[in-house]
Amino acid sequence: MKIKILISALLIGLFFNSAYAQYRVAGFVKDGQTGEKLIGANVIEPGTNNGVSTNSYGYFSLITKNGNIRVSFIGYKTVALNFSRDTLVHVQLEAGEIIEEVVVKGELSKRFNITTLSQQEMFNIPTLGGKPDVMKALQLMPGIQAQQ
Repeated sequence: MKIKILISALLIGLFFNSAYAQYRVAGFVKDGQTGEKLIGANVIEPGTNNGVSTNSYGYFSLITKNGNIRVSFIGYKTVALNFSRDTLVHVQLEAGEIIEEVVVKGELSKRFNITTLSQQEMFNIPTLGGKPDVMKALQLMPGIQAQQ
């Protein structure tokens, strides 16, 4: 009887241990050639919405459920890593495809901020007297300040 309870407890323990296994993966992401820290590199757990970006030191920390991560950065090859325990890693990304230059062109237009005030808008402005005051109405427009 004690052996059955012991075996049952062992099986239940193994089941819960594997079902709730989590691994903390932390480390640094750097350029493979220069060793420069890669700020904003993406570290994700495939198949989930779990992921982080590296900070200003190239450091990341992520808790994964399956022990798999992918490290990527624009212009570099993606690296996939597998873990079976808590780990500290130093990931060196190699240069990938060279991205073509993007040129943004535009034309400078000289448009001034012109505000208009129609007669109907002037009559809708609340006044103390019966007739609207043009100078008081202009002072209500944005950017206009009254002189003392």
